Amino acid sequence: MLEIIAKSSLFSALKGSVGSNPQIVRVFPQDPPPSIPKKKLIELSLPHGIEPGSFVVNKYKGKRVVAYAFELERKGERNDLVSLGFLIDDDVILDELKVLVEELVNFLKKNDLLNYEILQTQLPTISEGLNSREPMVFKTSEGSKRVFETPEIIKNRKLKLKRVSRKSRGGFL
Repeated sequence: MLEIIAKSSLFSALKGSVGSNPQIVRVFPQDPPPSIPKKKLIELSLPHGIEPGSFVVNKYKGKRVVAYAFELERKGERNDLVSLGFLIDDDVILDELKVLVEELVNFLKKNDLLNYEILQTQLPTISEGLNSREPMVFKTSEGSKRVFETPEIIKNRKLKLKRVSRKSRGGFL
């Protein structure tokens, strides 16, 4: 059953080097969503003052952008601040989406897959895995595969991700 959770997914970054500016690294499926200018999308997904390990939820013209910020380690320099963001509808249950995104980031970190290459190339896998609620398969640099078991996490954590809309039937007097 395909329930659209993320209309668009994005990967934003603020490099740890001096003088760097936030940037959109990748957007899936389109770059950027036509309803949100690129500069505004950066502000929504990686706002000034966001801390690693925190979520931000912003609205823009009736659309919600939820982003999870975390650090990517760099040897010998300051870590980069990055975010994984999603353009979502109002019926998505934020607290449950946050649980799933945190689980995903922890999985990537634990399996040594939390890096620019994986986040950039596998953003479609992440987006499609959220929407289809199917396992997400990530390929390591050595060619092996790691599987993020989306259905198991949803079942074990009892996540619904979307509110069920009840349609009224019948007539009113």
